[in-house]
Amino acid sequence: MKFKRYVKISSGIIMIFPIVLLVLAAVVWSQNVFTGIVYLAVGVIQLVGMALIYPRISKEEDLWELGNKCVQHNWIALSLGLTGCAMFLAPFFAVDSTAIPYIAFAVCLLSALLSIFNLYKAVKETRARLVV
Repeated sequence: MKFKRYVKISSGIIMIFPIVLLVLAAVVWSQNVFTGIVYLAVGVIQLVGMALIYPRISKEEDLWELGNKCVQHNWIALSLGLTGCAMFLAPFFAVDSTAIPYIAFAVCLLSALLSIFNLYKAVKETRARLVV
């Protein structure tokens, strides 16, 4: 199961990004609680969404089902990555001279791009459905 190994590795990489967001939430919390809450919400939901893929695919042998589960979890990561890209540089937050919003934007952009690639790979290799 070469694809199953790929899903585990790429999901682990995607799980690094929300952990970075959680660290940024802790850093920003003292400056602006509302900004910290948004960073925290995006990070926690994305982390939980990607962590739940491991028990769902652990005993899965059917390649098509494995691809469908990969698509489901990567849609979550993509949605939250796009949410972060749209929100973290928005004028909703107080104007700040630090690089934290730009780092959060870059982290979400990387998460979204890797999720897009995972969706493509799941559909191409397993003929999975692109709908959830």
